[in-house]
Amino acid sequence: MITLGVIGCGNMARNHMRNAVVMDGVRLHGYADVFPDAATGFLNEFGGAYATADPNDLLADDAIDAVLVSTHHDTHVTLGVAAAQAGKHILMEKPMSMTVPQCDAVVAAVEKAGVRLMTGFKLRFAPLIQEAKRLAPEPFLLVGQMMCNRWPDTLWAVDPVKGGGNILSQGCHTFDLICYLAGSKPVEVFAVGGNYTHENKTYPDNMAGLIRFANGAAASVVQGDAADSTSVSKFFFEVFDNGTSVQLYDRLHRATVSGASVADPGERHAPADADPEGLQQELTEFIHGLNTGAPWAIGADHHAGRRATALAHAFFAAIATGNPQRLT
Repeated sequence: MITLGVIGCGNMARNHMRNAVVMDGVRLHGYADVFPDAATGFLNEFGGAYATADPNDLLADDAIDAVLVSTHHDTHVTLGVAAAQAGKHILMEKPMSMTVPQCDAVVAAVEKAGVRLMTGFKLRFAPLIQEAKRLAPEPFLLVGQMMCNRWPDTLWAVDPVKGGGNILSQGCHTFDLICYLAGSKPVEVFAVGGNYTHENKTYPDNMAGLIRFANGAAASVVQGDAADSTSVSKFFFEVFDNGTSVQLYDRLHRATVSGASVADPGERHAPADADPEGLQQELTEFIHGLNTGAPWAIGADHHAGRRATALAHAFFAAIATGNPQRLT
């Protein structure tokens, strides 16, 4: 039985808790939020032992085995390092941290402490993503697109300090999923883009990019908040293997499979008894892995979390310089 603490009691954490309260192998214990009423609300809604405004109360609590960190992105490095040093396993909402050096600090703390960290890339767990992995295990061409309507300027994720904007805050999903589907290490990127929707910000907010992988595969990515795409939805991914193509759309709720090597072409639908976007399955694997010691077969570890942030910053550099960027 894993005893879980929650740091950051907002909408994303609430979605996790709705899954946790009906899940075997996990006990909810403590809640922390800078807004005490939010933490108390979670305690009243989901049960547990206490609510607090100070996350250090959870980190000092020997009863807690693991923490969910679901806070503004700029706090991830401090909370991730502190949680690791306190011996807590970590489910860290994406992105793992805002910058590559911050990610490196979290990686070092996790490895020194011998704890486990899963980065919250829930889309890996979507049933149709797993179907695409089965049908096209070694794709050599990939497409990833995540576009939505313009984010309000008042949204915290748009803030350069707290959230970093769409390409970092949300694009990390796209970059991680493309790497996961490719099954190979990204080695070089190029991108064009700019401040198309948030002219007053210091970072690019919309981009088109290319990724070259170590195994020779290539991917194109489109990321931003210029407008939603009603035909394919916010999420669209496509993979081409030798004789197989899979198109994933409708927020990964549907897919089309075709190609000369496909025995059963046509449309696929996410199972009715599973979360089509993977959040439930993500928490299940996190808790099961901690309870059993088994490695995570799907979940993104701290190295994958670092890689997604590194890709975002490599794209930023390519946009700024007009030159391809090597990944380190």
